[in-house]
Amino acid sequence: MLLEWDQVELAKRAGVGVATLRRLEAVPGILLENNNSASKIISALIDADIEFLNTSKGHGVRLKL
Repeated sequence: MLLEWDQVELAKRAGVGVATLRRLEAVPGILLENNNSASKIISALIDADIEFLNTSKGHGVRLKL
């Protein structure tokens, strides 16, 4: 766990409901709906120094160096 946040903490920092976060996590694949909630979650992670990776070796996340 990079940030050691639980769902409640992430939801709080992102400004979304815990139920919304749980629903988004429960659906596999690419998010097609709830773009506003997804954007808020991504912003909260970026604000916490998480870096999203898209490389020739695949996708992932890491703490910014």
